[in-house]
Amino acid sequence: MKTAFIINPVAGRGRTAKIWPEIEAAMKSAGEAGDPYFTGGPGDAERLGRELPQQGYQRLLVLGGDGTVHGVLNGLEMEKAQIGILPTGTGNDFCRVLGISKQPKEALMQLLQGTTKKVDIGLVNGRRFLNTIGVGFDAEVVRTTNEEYRQLKGTLAYVASLIKVLAKYRNQHLTIETETATFSGKMLLAAVGNGQYVGGGMQLLPKAEIDDGVFHLCLLGDVSKAEVLFNMPKIFSGNHLSHPKVSTLTARKIVINCRRPLTVQADGEIIGETPVEVNILPQALEILVPKTVKI
Repeated sequence: MKTAFIINPVAGRGRTAKIWPEIEAAMKSAGEAGDPYFTGGPGDAERLGRELPQQGYQRLLVLGGDGTVHGVLNGLEMEKAQIGILPTGTGNDFCRVLGISKQPKEALMQLLQGTTKKVDIGLVNGRRFLNTIGVGFDAEVVRTTNEEYRQLKGTLAYVASLIKVLAKYRNQHLTIETETATFSGKMLLAAVGNGQYVGGGMQLLPKAEIDDGVFHLCLLGDVSKAEVLFNMPKIFSGNHLSHPKVSTLTARKIVINCRRPLTVQADGEIIGETPVEVNILPQALEILVPKTVKI
C-alpha cells in the first residue's frame, strides 16, 4: 500500500522532528516504505491531506498532535485513503481512545500490524472534527495552552492553562438545542464529544464511543471556582458526572448559542466563535487501530 507520512516537525515542542529519523529507520526494518512530507505552517496539514491521496497515496500516517490530525482530516477525501496516528503532540487524546501506544515507534508497529476501523466524525459549522469540540471555558483553556504553555508536556500544559483561565473566567449564559431537548442557563462550558478525552487525558466524556452514531454532550453548569478545583481530579477518571451541576445526553445534531460570542475549539484548535451547529457523519472515516484493542 502506497504510504505517506505527514510530519509536523514543531509538534510536541519540536519532539516530532527529533523522532522522525527513528520512525524512518523502524519503517525500513519492518520492510515497509513511506514517503515523508513535512508541514511548514498553517494550512499545510490540510493541503497534504487533500493532495496526497490525489497522488495515489492510500495510507497517510500522521506524526503530530490532535491539531495536526484535525488539519489532515479537513483536507482528506475520506473514501480515497485511510489514516493512522503516531502521537507526538501535546495532548494526543484521540490516540488514547484508539489504544495507540504513547511511544511513537511502538505505535508504528501497532498500526503496521493492525487493522482498520470505521469511525464517526463531526461537523462544526461545516468543519470536520474527530475528537471533541468545546465552547466557553474549555476553549479558552485550549487557547491559553497553545499561546503560552507549549513548552510544557501533555496534561501539565492543560492544567497550568486551566488554573490561569479559571482565575478570570466568568460563567456565560448558553442555550443548547438538540433533537429532543433544550438547555439554557449559566454554564462553565459545553463539550461535544466523539472521543472520551480532552486536555491530555481528562475523561470529560467517559461514555463517548467513536462508532455509535451519536455525540455525547457534557454541560458543566454554573459551578464556582472552588467547585472546579475540588472536582478537577474526578475528571481524569470520569467520576465528575455524578455532580448535580453536570448534565449529559446524546444527540446527532446540536446547536449552541450564547448572548455574546464565545470561543470555540475543535480537536485542540481554535476554529471560531459561537453560534455553532454540530452534526455527525456516522462511520465516515477509515482509521488504523491496533489489532488487540477493543473500542
